[in-house]
Amino acid sequence: MKGTFYGIGVGPGDPELLTMKAVKAIQKVDIIIAPKTEKKDGSVALNIARPYLKEDVRIVYQVFPMVKGFALDDAAWKQNKEEILGFLEEGKNVAFLTLGDAMFFSTYIYVFRLLEKEGVPIETIPGIPAFVAMGSHLGWPIVEGDDVLSVIPATAGTEKIEKALSVSDNVALHRVEGLINAGVEVIVIAPEICKEIKKLVSENLVQWEPKRFSAALLQGASFVVCATDDPDVNRQAAWAAKAMGALVNMAAPPLELSDFTVPASVRRGDLLFAVSTGGACPELSRRIRGDLESLCDIYAPWLERLLPIRAEMKEKLSSSEERKAFWREALSEETMALVQEGKLNQAEELVRNAVGRSWTES
Repeated sequence: MKGTFYGIGVGPGDPELLTMKAVKAIQKVDIIIAPKTEKKDGSVALNIARPYLKEDVRIVYQVFPMVKGFALDDAAWKQNKEEILGFLEEGKNVAFLTLGDAMFFSTYIYVFRLLEKEGVPIETIPGIPAFVAMGSHLGWPIVEGDDVLSVIPATAGTEKIEKALSVSDNVALHRVEGLINAGVEVIVIAPEICKEIKKLVSENLVQWEPKRFSAALLQGASFVVCATDDPDVNRQAAWAAKAMGALVNMAAPPLELSDFTVPASVRRGDLLFAVSTGGACPELSRRIRGDLESLCDIYAPWLERLLPIRAEMKEKLSSSEERKAFWREALSEETMALVQEGKLNQAEELVRNAVGRSWTES
């Protein structure tokens, strides 16, 4: 009797966000397929699911080439398919782990198509995509009412990206939030604003000019963000701002008029990751930002544990070279592997041991 092949979406990075169905499937399979790229050691998806693995489960790493498009006759894909089929023919239940949702921009989709042709039993278990988790984490509704949500791949051309941005609703709000966090005085010029920006206005965090755009409204601006759904209005505002000596950021088409780009960023406490494509492909920045969400969830709690140790070692070790040497030893590969597996207590114990050795040596 053939085994069953499970495609399991492990969510955005937090092991607690796996569904109960996903956990049950992970705990009953005989073999876990952990996808990885040629240039990367280990598997992010596996690290997320690791707390739920049974002791005797077999882990098989498979390398999947990250290429644009998909060829059914690609040698690497064929080899991986044949290996999985071999396990299933032995009656083994096999789970393929993938980030986010199994049917959303996932490597699993290609594997699913290959195995579907072989007639093997397949069960796909959904997971939480990163952009959905982000809305809940930040307290930002992603879409509501008549809002339009556009999902486009990072490899889409500029024309597709601009078209999607021109009909989407949540670009301007994200810019406003970022500027407020940076301590900038923000004035929003628009006949109407969404309820989130209205809330910022009511809290005196933002000024609102309830008017249609005119160049006179830009007097005194240091820089201007153009984020309307009308490319002609954005173009007029951009050129008016440039004429007044203000810098321009285009959050909506025509993107080529930007003087600077705003990095997509992820923050957890004191930990901040930022990524920018220099305006070449904003959607790629957002896509990478989604990947960074899981890294923040891993490393932010670890950073909090390191802060008191840092203060202690700063007092004990007088020179920067001594401190660098200490941290190189303390944050060893063994320590960081434990952090990635979520074993922060064990990782902290290794760092504390390094502290103890430092005191002894001094």
